Formats: sequence, structure tokens, C-alpha cells
Amino acid sequence: LKTRQGQPGQLRINYQHLRATEQMTSDPDMMTAIEFRRAGGVLALNAETETNWWEAITRRAASETHHLSLSGGNEQSMIYAALAYDRIEGVALNSGFDRLNGRLNFRQKAWGGRLEITSSINLQNRQSTLTPHFAFLQATQYNPTAPILVEGGQFEEYGAYYQAFLFNNYNPVAILEQNQFDQDYQNLQTFLQANYTLLPGLQLEALFNRQAEQLQWRSFSPSTSFYVGRDRNGLAVQHQSQQNNKLGQLGLTYQGTSSQVTWRVAGRAFAQKLEWNSLRLEAADFLTNTFSYNNLGAALSTANGESNVTNSRIVQSFRGLAGQLQIAYDDTFGLAGYVNYGAVSYTH
Repeated sequence: LKTRQGQPGQLRINYQHLRATEQMTSDPDMMTAIEFRRAGGVLALNAETETNWWEAITRRAASETHHLSLSGGNEQSMIYAALAYDRIEGVALNSGFDRLNGRLNFRQKAWGGRLEITSSINLQNRQSTLTPHFAFLQATQYNPTAPILVEGGQFEEYGAYYQAFLFNNYNPVAILEQNQFDQDYQNLQTFLQANYTLLPGLQLEALFNRQAEQLQWRSFSPSTSFYVGRDRNGLAVQHQSQQNNKLGQLGLTYQGTSSQVTWRVAGRAFAQKLEWNSLRLEAADFLTNTFSYNNLGAALSTANGESNVTNSRIVQSFRGLAGQLQIAYDDTFGLAGYVNYGAVSYTH
């Protein structure tokens, strides 16, 4: 993996903009409504109705990307900075994401080149609207003579979406349009490394790396959703997880050559800590669907002490020492040895 760096010379600024469209080129080879009737299939409501469910749950999706970068430097300092924004529509109805990426890379030399510092910061923020894969399964098996919507009558309590009231049989369009599945993701990575040449061939190295991730997943199925929410009078779920990974390392390396022999001796001490937290909330039986997944405290299941709450926390720590010896003779024969010692702690 090669990290992009600035190039010596004048400051360079670059901007790119991309637009694209995406759509399905073909549908699965399914029975049409006419073929279904000829085969003796049970008709839905109207013998004249014809619905291609794969076309009903997909669309022509539009996307755009903006990318702005800045780079420059000299023999002592180099910098690269970039900012990118993506707005992507999914081919499935009500799906897609907005993503913002930022990156900053920096390198500095000092003391006649004996000290070199390298650092980088990477940030990603993504907001997604997800699609249940189950909708595509239903589009494959749902009755092609069934309509998407039926005004009035028994279907009003299901948001006017037609339902066949059969086992494992749900209107595919209703699954995508009635239910919410949202996800937010943030990722921050920081890296700092310093190399200092103490003597010719003798180098001191220090490194620190941290990665912080946060994921929030939210869903809501209203009381009008035959797919999930109907039996629970509205169902809301929120799930959050956080992960932090920190690594620190200090090492010393000595390498040299004498006649036809080349050697390298290295030793390092390291410490790493990984922490993971998770919280999941589930509530049902809402007075109104207006709250969506934003007010779980208003659910009757919460008032009755029947809402589900689960959480967990895991912490792992690693500490250790490592040594390495490499010897080569005449670029023909080689010898290598490694020694590692470490300790692990785990809490749950």
C-alpha cells in the first residue's frame, strides 16, 4: 500500500467532477401475467392487472462525485490534502448513500535529514439508506397479476398496498416504501511516525496509529407494514457500535556492511489496545407512526418494561517485545532469526 504524498515544486490544485447513471440491463426470466394465467395460476383481484415486480422495485439511479486535491512541497516538506464527496443513488427504490472523505498527508525533514516525520489523517463519513434483500426474493415469487396499490377496502390498514395474506408472501414495493433502514458510519484514522538517525546505520523509530470507528443502524416498520410492523403495532430498532484501536511502537535498528557480509539487527517494544462497545435497543407498540425510530421511550413496550436492551463491551490489550537478526553473505547465503515475547489481557 503506497500512501499518496505531495510532489516537490509549486502548489498544485486539482478538481474533478463525475456524473453517472446506473440501471438494470435485464430482469430475471420470470412468468409474465399472461403466462401465469395460461398456466392456471390463481389470479389476484383483477384479471387484467399485470405487474413486473422487478421493474417496480428498481429505477434508473443517478450518481455524482466531487474530488478536490491540493499538493506541493520542497525537498524538506511535502503535503497532500484531498476532499471527496459522493452522492450515490441505489438501483433499488429508496436506497443509496452520501459519503464525505477527507485526507491529509504530511512529511517533514529536519536536522540535515537525520529526522523525518510522517503523518496522515483520514476521515470518512457515510450516511446510507439500505435495502432489505428480502424484497428481491419477493419480487421473484410474487403474483404477476397482483396490483401494487388498491384504494379502499381491507387494504387501507396496510397503507393501500395490496397483500395476498399468504405465508411468506409480501408486496415487494411495500417492503421498500414502508420500512426504513438507515445507517451512519464514521471512521477516523490517524498515523504519526518519526525516524531519527543517531549514527550512520543506527536509527531510532517511533510510531503511533489510531483508528476509531462508529456505526449506527436504525430501522422502523410502521403498524401499516404487513411485512414486519403490523403484528407489533410498529417496531423500532436502534443499534450502535464503537471500536477504537490504538497502537504505539518504539524501535531501534542497526544495519551495516563489512566486506561481503551485510547484517541488520532490530528490536522494538509495542503496545496495542482494542476496545469495542455495542448497544442495541428494540421497542414496539407505538401510538403513532410519526415518531419513526426517533422516540423509543414513547413505545408501550417501554412503559411496560418489555422493550429489549442489550449491550456489551470488550477490551483487549497487547504488550510485547520483538527482536530480529538478519545476516547475508555475498548476496548468496542468508541467516535470519526472530524472537517475540508478549502478554495479552482480555475483559468482557
